[in-house]
Amino acid sequence: MFSIYIKRILFFIINLKNYIQRFDFSNTKRKNKICIVFLDQIGDFLIFSSSLPRIRQVFPEKEWEITLLGLTDWQDYDDVFIHYYCDKRYFINFPTNSSIFSSLKYLIILVKLSFFKFNYVVNPISSRTFYSDLCSHLCFSKTKIAIKSPFSNKNSFLFDYIYTDFFNINNIIHESEVFTVFFDYFFSTYCINIDQPTFRSFPHLYDSSDEISLYNKISLSYNYLVISPISGSPKKNYSLKRYSIIINELRPYFSKIYVIGSRNQLNDISKNLSFDEKVINLCGLLNLREVSILVHNSSLVLSNDSMVIHLAHLLSRSYLCILPGMDYGRYLPYPNSRSDQEVIDMGLDCFNCGWRCPFDININDPFKCVNDIPVQKIINKIMLINKL
Repeated sequence: MFSIYIKRILFFIINLKNYIQRFDFSNTKRKNKICIVFLDQIGDFLIFSSSLPRIRQVFPEKEWEITLLGLTDWQDYDDVFIHYYCDKRYFINFPTNSSIFSSLKYLIILVKLSFFKFNYVVNPISSRTFYSDLCSHLCFSKTKIAIKSPFSNKNSFLFDYIYTDFFNINNIIHESEVFTVFFDYFFSTYCINIDQPTFRSFPHLYDSSDEISLYNKISLSYNYLVISPISGSPKKNYSLKRYSIIINELRPYFSKIYVIGSRNQLNDISKNLSFDEKVINLCGLLNLREVSILVHNSSLVLSNDSMVIHLAHLLSRSYLCILPGMDYGRYLPYPNSRSDQEVIDMGLDCFNCGWRCPFDININDPFKCVNDIPVQKIINKIMLINKL
């Protein structure tokens, strides 16, 4: 009996020694830590993605540990590029505008993050600052920095002002430029001795295994149109009945018309649009990386203000965006867009209303600046872009 205890003690000592040997105590300098809290939708993340190589270069892996707190909505891209730039990634999913305490998973992640003492907590967006503030508070961060732009919501929490160094952006500029200006300010203010890279690089969005997966699901043809008719907010949507008219008018000019959307959008799209061997419903069937391939090989993309339009721009494809005007110029149109990358809008005097529509509409109705765009105007613009 005694010998068994001796063996167990020896086994424990040997394993403890092996465990200690994993750490190099000769190098007493520990890695610095930075946490990027980015809890906006996939379209915003695609615009932000060009900043990741810059961040990794300024904070090299040997000296810095980069943690990204993001949404499960764009976790598909983790394998192909996010993990190259971020050492730790945590993805959460919670309903829009919900209380943080309604998400148990988020609280569990915050408990994990609370064991890290981040040098910086960075919130490179002007929305959802409460989440990064709470993260900064629990993680005992030395500095928390966020954007304050003309589109920022009013801060409702006291520790916004205690923990946050706000970088004010007063002019309405495109979101990609907001990220560039923000990180230029961040690097120059907090990383004085570090050379600032100025390059912007968009990452690869899929690999060969994704191509095989997509080709097993559908047979891609040449000269096809991709339509994404529903965006993240009903206020930005164009009528599905009008989309049906557009599809019928464009049928003769494309070999295939692929309609894409999430599984949650499948019911509405199936009810309002007609499908056959030429007009194909792919709602809920593709992951983000497969959507990237579909867009990359398309002749034209037609969509509301949604992540698919940002994806088309990222992949240098032709597109037409049916654009509302509540934050015109912030996301679309892109300042560097080509002649075959266009938006169509009403050009009303109330543009840049900041989602405070001056017209009397129901809460889930689309804004008049998008819903009142004539169907024929959209069709004519598509014919012009695609030279039909």
